[in-house]
Amino acid sequence: MDTFCRLTVWIRQSAHLGLIAALSGIFAGCSTTVDFVKTAVLPEPPTPATQPTNFYIEPSEVDTIRRIALMPVYSPNTNHQTQAVLDQAFLNKLSETQLFEVVMITREDLARRFSARAFNSASPIPDTLFNYVEEATYADAVVFFDVTSYSPYKPVKLGIRSKMMRMEDRKIIWAIDQSFDTGDQRVAEEAIDYQSDIRANPTPTRQPDRILISPSVFIYFAAERSVQTLKTG
Repeated sequence: MDTFCRLTVWIRQSAHLGLIAALSGIFAGCSTTVDFVKTAVLPEPPTPATQPTNFYIEPSEVDTIRRIALMPVYSPNTNHQTQAVLDQAFLNKLSETQLFEVVMITREDLARRFSARAFNSASPIPDTLFNYVEEATYADAVVFFDVTSYSPYKPVKLGIRSKMMRMEDRKIIWAIDQSFDTGDQRVAEEAIDYQSDIRANPTPTRQPDRILISPSVFIYFAAERSVQTLKTG
């Protein structure tokens, strides 16, 4: 009987020791084979040279706007052809944001009613203009654009000032004052990238840097960069 009891104890002890040995082997194996993955910290991508920095926006207010009235671009030192390009560029780029319906107020309409073909956003805006725009368009807000600087010759550059005013209380809910100058190499490179985009330039060209000598194409580029700030926030 004693022999049987001793045998039983020996078997239990052996099993216990075997389990410990097995577990030790498992954990020893883990310690030598498990590698900890190190997370690499990637540098932040550089900010685009043409990303506007001097702008103001009230995102919650802009989100309530469904229709805007677009005034002709104030650019007294440009010819009629350039003015037409400016008006069309900002009309197209605002529409492409798909944030609101855009209704254009024409220069001819303003000339007939106010003897002025455009209004400077930095000057006092008459109440009669707001009343006319509201009655003619039923817009929730009105947008003004001004050309603050312009050079159609290489290096092409364009300065833009703009503001969006809510019709009900004349509150400014978006504004920007930014210059785009292809004399800056980074700006020039981003302009060329824009031109190469088939959506921006559906007509193929053998001159990849045409935008650097074409003020009309560059105006569309600057207009797009400007109105993209409406999506901020």
